[in-house]
Amino acid sequence: MTLFPIYCTIEVAIPVMEKFLRDALAGSNDLAPNSDPCLAIVTTVDEAPTEASKLPLQSFLSPFLGQSLDEISRQLRGSTYFAVLDERSTKDETVTLGEHRDGKVETVRVSFYSAQSLLTSLYIGTLGFSEIQHIAAKEGGIYKQEKPNGKRKGEPTPRKMLASIR
Repeated sequence: MTLFPIYCTIEVAIPVMEKFLRDALAGSNDLAPNSDPCLAIVTTVDEAPTEASKLPLQSFLSPFLGQSLDEISRQLRGSTYFAVLDERSTKDETVTLGEHRDGKVETVRVSFYSAQSLLTSLYIGTLGFSEIQHIAAKEGGIYKQEKPNGKRKGEPTPRKMLASIR
């Protein structure tokens, strides 16, 4: 299973981080039922996480406080895609997704709910970073995956009555 690192550039309250993890997993499950958690909050510069973050979270002091996305991208330990919880995250329930490729960092703002499914889509190649940026730009700067209305895909369809042929 691929893990996506999550960095905190400010002191983010534990309830906000837990909401992020819950919402991101819910969004992923709405697109692909039974999705496994794959977001790992990075709590140290010494070693990369080896498993997804689990609730309840324990309090920690982020070693990435005040760092820019470029500074964080130099510490990815082989990851191409990552997310950053920052000041805006605590206000509007959004996170910055980053792509580090060829020494450059591309970013896009997404809702908590969209984060895990987008990172997974980027990783497996079903969606490109520029596509997400384009959609976000058209939607006021934030990519928001729509929550499903009513029945979820994959559930049985109601039985239909066939008209008799005469």
